[in-house]
Amino acid sequence: MTDIFISYSHAQIGFVDNLVKRLNAAGISVWWDANIGSTSADWRVDIDKAIDNATLFILVMTEAANDSAYVTFEWSYALGREKQILMLMREEVEKIHPRLKHKQEFRFYESSIYPWDKLIDLVKAILKEEAEKIADIPLNTDREALIQALSALIEDGVIRRQNLRVFTQYGLLDPKEDYPKLKPDAL
Repeated sequence: MTDIFISYSHAQIGFVDNLVKRLNAAGISVWWDANIGSTSADWRVDIDKAIDNATLFILVMTEAANDSAYVTFEWSYALGREKQILMLMREEVEKIHPRLKHKQEFRFYESSIYPWDKLIDLVKAILKEEAEKIADIPLNTDREALIQALSALIEDGVIRRQNLRVFTQYGLLDPKEDYPKLKPDAL
């Protein structure tokens, strides 16, 4: 699992490099397209997997990012996967998609003092909240008890679909065998 996926227009590479360094220095793991190896056969699949495996999605918003089909795909895919999205505004953007207008945003263009501390504090709070949701699930119980606990937490809206991947990654759930046992509306 990665803490954050960063989506941006390549004109912002310097800003994103600085952002990644600051997040890493704060102990926050980041996936951005610099993580794609030159030998990657299908980088689109790599991006989908990276979004799926991230807890949080950061969108570095500029006019170029707003106009980019790739950036649009990434944030829309993240919305479809129920990821929380934070927007880092690098400039005033004239027409932001309606699905993004009510997302938490930070302005990184209005002054020479950027809100790095506020951003990092919020990211840490979100990651802690997500980790606590998972920590409340009894992992030392049998598989059926785990499935019942997960079903209840999903039904109550305490955890979301992407949280189940953690259980799959650690071998606690089998998608083919266990997911069908979860409440139908859970998936």
